[in-house]
Amino acid sequence: MAYLEPGRHPKIGGVEITDGYVFVDFTSPKWLHTEMYSRALAFKREFHYDFVQWDAVNPRSDVTGQGFLFVDEEKCIVGACAFRLREDNGKSWWGLQWIWFAPAHRRAGLLARRWTALRERFGRFHIEGPVSPAMQRFLAKIGDADLIAYKNIDQI
Repeated sequence: MAYLEPGRHPKIGGVEITDGYVFVDFTSPKWLHTEMYSRALAFKREFHYDFVQWDAVNPRSDVTGQGFLFVDEEKCIVGACAFRLREDNGKSWWGLQWIWFAPAHRRAGLLARRWTALRERFGRFHIEGPVSPAMQRFLAKIGDADLIAYKNIDQI
């Protein structure tokens, strides 16, 4: 469970780190999917969900999934999140499915420093629930609490 106390990953130097994250999609190397899966599993366990929301075994089965491994200044993978493209009634939008940081790296401004880049990439996305009280406080603080209720596709 190295993801709980992250150290520098031996392969992290070989990937592009942009705005403090590594982008992961269905074309990414297997080891990046394994890192995403580890954090998705931690999220599942911590919040007692039924299943893990990232497939490391067959990542090509999910072409709309976009993951982000958050990397700190020491090049440690300290967290991750996943977005998926949603569609309904001929409209589409992005949904933030989950986000997780190692406990020692929470409330340290890591998400705040990366939030603008996520908003620029995905625009006005929906934050899928349930949403933790800590995430609700973060969103209220930065003025994005309305993204939790952003399910009405007529607003898209």
